[in-house]
Amino acid sequence: NTTAIGPFRQSNKLETLRLFEGSIEGFSGSWSEAIQRQRELAAEIKKLAAGKLSRLSMWAVLNLLPALDAASIAGARATARQKCAIVAIAAQRYRLKHDRFPTSLAEIDDTLLGVSSNRAAQLTDPFNGNPLRYKMENGRASCRERV
Repeated sequence: NTTAIGPFRQSNKLETLRLFEGSIEGFSGSWSEAIQRQRELAAEIKKLAAGKLSRLSMWAVLNLLPALDAASIAGARATARQKCAIVAIAAQRYRLKHDRFPTSLAEIDDTLLGVSSNRAAQLTDPFNGNPLRYKMENGRASCRERV
C-alpha cells in the first residue's frame, strides 16, 4: 500500500483497534470511569504520537478519540441533568406534602424519588460519584452537577 501510513499499515490497524477497544471498554462502567479512561487513552496517544511519523501513522486515532472523549462528557452531562430533573420533581413533591422545599437531599425520601428508584444512584453526580449539589436560595431549590 502507498497510503500515508504505508509499510506500517498492519501494525497501525492493530494499535488503532487496541486503543478503540480500550475506549469502548471505558464506557462499560460509570460515566466518571468512562471520562477517566478517555483521558488515560488521550495521554497514551499523545506519547505514541510524539514524532512526525508517529503522528501520521496514528492519524485515525488522533482524529477520532477526541470525539469519544466528548461523547463520554456529553453522556455524563445528560445523565446529570436527568438526575437533577428527578430531584426537582421530588423537591416539588416534598413541597406539596410539607408546604416548603427540602433544605437538603437527606430530607427527600425514596417515595418522593419514584417507585423504582435506587436512592444512592439517583442522587449521585455521574462526573465524580459524589452526591449531587442541592441548595435552597431565595426560596428556590436548585440542583447542579459538576461541569
